[in-house]
Amino acid sequence: MPTYEYQADPPVLRRAKALAHILANMTIAIAPDEIIVGNQASAPRAAPLFPEYLVDFLADEIDDFPRRRADVFEVSPEVRASILQDIVPAWRGKTLNDRVMAIMPEDVAAAREELTDRYGPLPAPAQRLLRVAELRIACAAAGLRQLETRGDKVLLSDAHGYCLTQHRFPRLRGRSADEKLAELSALVRAFRSRVPAPAGSRS
Repeated sequence: MPTYEYQADPPVLRRAKALAHILANMTIAIAPDEIIVGNQASAPRAAPLFPEYLVDFLADEIDDFPRRRADVFEVSPEVRASILQDIVPAWRGKTLNDRVMAIMPEDVAAAREELTDRYGPLPAPAQRLLRVAELRIACAAAGLRQLETRGDKVLLSDAHGYCLTQHRFPRLRGRSADEKLAELSALVRAFRSRVPAPAGSRS
């Protein structure tokens, strides 16, 4: 019962229903003689997926997972089929990356369109460069002076100091560069929504 089935509900209810579904249906794995119990996935050295951030890279790169230099994973035929036939179609158009693309600044969108018209589909590194440019523009619009990552920790600061979430630095959950960029864009957008607009400005 994933969150995309409850698009009409407020975000807090979607998250609550998704958590309730996970707690009611997830399996509990306890290895023999294991004292500290718990794992991020269904097996040791397995990886969770975060389709709410980005799913296109799963479809594009899933066959490269066993051959890439870092974070190498074997994907069974059953898991591959589930990802490509169930997860990717269900989340496409509903991810944080899709939201970021929908609010992309006009000048960055124009640059992307011109490059695509001239050279065809942009390779992943070029797309990431544009995403970084979008992120810089969003930071400036939000009045942020610093955006830095140290491991999974995000250091955001404005004129008043560091921007914390529940008295802590925000943390990244994504593993790939695209997932992390989508998370950072969502963090900056969330911070910008809390900044009062100047008098006389239009939203």
